[in-house]
Amino acid sequence: MESFSQPLIHRLSPELLDKILGNLDGSREDLAACSTVCKAWLPVCRYYLFAEVNCRPDLARHIKQSTVGTYATADTISPSIRRVNLKGPIAEEGSSLAAWIFRLPRLTELRVTQLTWSIPALQLTPGLPSLYRLLKLTLQYVHLPSFSLLATTLDLFPALEELSLDNVSWDAVGSISDEDVHEVDATPQSSPLRKLRIAFCHNRVLLNWFHYGLISDAIQIPESRAHRPFPHLGAVSLPDILPEEGDIFGAFLATLGESLEYLAFGILVHEFDGRHTDGGREFSDVFLEMRTDKICFFLDFSRLVSLSQNTGLKALGIHQITLFQFPFPVQHSAFDSTPNPTQLSSDPVTFNTPYAWIALLLSTLRSSSIENLTLHMWLSAESQLDLLSWSDLCEVLAQSTLCRVRFRVSGIGRNTENAEEWIRRRLRDLGSTGPILEFEFSA
Repeated sequence: MESFSQPLIHRLSPELLDKILGNLDGSREDLAACSTVCKAWLPVCRYYLFAEVNCRPDLARHIKQSTVGTYATADTISPSIRRVNLKGPIAEEGSSLAAWIFRLPRLTELRVTQLTWSIPALQLTPGLPSLYRLLKLTLQYVHLPSFSLLATTLDLFPALEELSLDNVSWDAVGSISDEDVHEVDATPQSSPLRKLRIAFCHNRVLLNWFHYGLISDAIQIPESRAHRPFPHLGAVSLPDILPEEGDIFGAFLATLGESLEYLAFGILVHEFDGRHTDGGREFSDVFLEMRTDKICFFLDFSRLVSLSQNTGLKALGIHQITLFQFPFPVQHSAFDSTPNPTQLSSDPVTFNTPYAWIALLLSTLRSSSIENLTLHMWLSAESQLDLLSWSDLCEVLAQSTLCRVRFRVSGIGRNTENAEEWIRRRLRDLGSTGPILEFEFSA
């Protein structure tokens, strides 16, 4: 009976206490209140309360001006901090903040936004403990003096599994003093990356570094370069690939092989217009020349990019299908027919769409696990759908193992709510045995 003289809560095992208080994860107000109940609750509440922190310059000043030591704050809460959000701008005291961040013993995730990465304010040294534990890194709206600084920084995270680069820019490719190119003699070190996202960045520079270990913006000859192995990279997102980057994009996909399971990408196809042409030339002549140039792009891109090596692919998303053209191309008699993709090489002039590569790319799928295809398109009128080769797309979808095709339609105009009917009518040849069609709309 003496065992009941103490409060019952003191007799709960730490595992049960963690299970109960863990239900408050995400409610900072409740966790803060529970942390004052008793000493037994404090470590558990602190574990969830400080799991994610936002580091600001005032926190750096607090650490720097602490009367009990620069890292006294880290000694009490640092074992609980696993995720850090760092948002700029950061003044002179930012070096103290960065030093504190990378001394956190359990830091696994870092998100940096709106920051100018200066030297030496945020210069990192290999001796900082969290560099070897960081699993996820997100850089958004970050500017650096050079790409070589970014590459050197990423090399400091040997365990990095997830990397997201969004609007990351730099002043120079090589070092600050010159545009040197760093060559490698042996195969670049294998990467532990599992997820990679690159958006609104210089794709060729980044892919040259990821693929070949080179700091360069030059076109490489794949046969003469050893590439970096990616044994675990299963998810890749590159939503804004330029047409002239098809070579490095295709080589990178081929390297990933069967490990790639989820791929999302988009090709920035330029509009059909005559704004950059001579005023004395007929628009029809200019249009024909631009159309011929795009056909060459179709054939070249289809030759460089293939999904045949990605036999483990489960889901595919294609962005940047911009059917909203200014002005919309006028149909000419020379472009009345839409031949089978196999006829493109013999009679490319008659092909009638800037998005011929979609059906051609889907025809290279060799994965028996592929189930989902998502097409992100922008339009404002039904006639703009004719920029897609629906007969070829229908034929490829009928022969695939896809279970679901999702159309994410964005646009303007009063009639876009009828887009589902427009698309279904163009894919009516799929019949009841084809993949399920789903639709999402946004203004």
